[in-house]
Amino acid sequence: MKVTFQNPLQGNPFHLVNNNPFNYLKNKISGVYVYGLLLDINNEKKFIPINVGESSDIKTRILKHYNGVVNRTTNKELFNVVNPSNLNEIGKLYSSIHFYDSLQSKKIKNFKQSPFFIKINTLNKHLIYFQSPDFYRFKGIKFNGNADLNILNTTIQLRNCGCVLSQQLVNNIDNVCDLYKNNFYFIFSEKFINDKNIENFFSPNINGNGNMERKIAETITKHSLQKIQIETTSPILENYEIKNIDSINLSNIQQNLINLTGEPFTNPLIL
Repeated sequence: MKVTFQNPLQGNPFHLVNNNPFNYLKNKISGVYVYGLLLDINNEKKFIPINVGESSDIKTRILKHYNGVVNRTTNKELFNVVNPSNLNEIGKLYSSIHFYDSLQSKKIKNFKQSPFFIKINTLNKHLIYFQSPDFYRFKGIKFNGNADLNILNTTIQLRNCGCVLSQQLVNNIDNVCDLYKNNFYFIFSEKFINDKNIENFFSPNINGNGNMERKIAETITKHSLQKIQIETTSPILENYEIKNIDSINLSNIQQNLINLTGEPFTNPLIL
């Protein structure tokens, strides 16, 4: 499978594009997407991917991600972006994402009886929101609440704790949510080329082959981005062996894409 990504925002933050970021999209598009932040790095706007996903309706899914963080209604993990204009700090952020993702991939079910929270609290300095009170209790915060708390309700609980650490977490969470509000960015692909070199649109089917095609593309994208030192939070298709013919084409975004490799990207950027 070969996947080519489109760069619809053309280097502009999500919220500034014609007051409607989806003017260029049909009502419903199936496929795979990558979202993150568009930040100033050395006086250039650079796309910092954070998450890879797939959906039978990309428009709805992207809006859910954006509004979920901006309105604090999401319960998806949140990482602190420390000094976002510094390449070294972006590299540290990706190290934290990789560490978190490696723990998540082990599918630890019972957090209280596992070293999960001990590890992410002692070794992962960037994770600031996680949907579980135990995440905060392992930090030594007297946190009251249940496992269904979204970002908004979590910050309310943290403010009620009244300690320095809880207030620091609230400040960090608010800063990152504001960063997403003003700097959200995404790319997507609605087509792929199969092993017979035939171009296909991703199917909107929720189950069956359409769903599997999108999950394969999601897995390929995640692994391919790792080749250029970009880590993302995303589930991967287990027991899927990446074949030599699998690739993603990022030529449409390579001018805006963060480069941590120390070398210029190949042109075109096909991973």
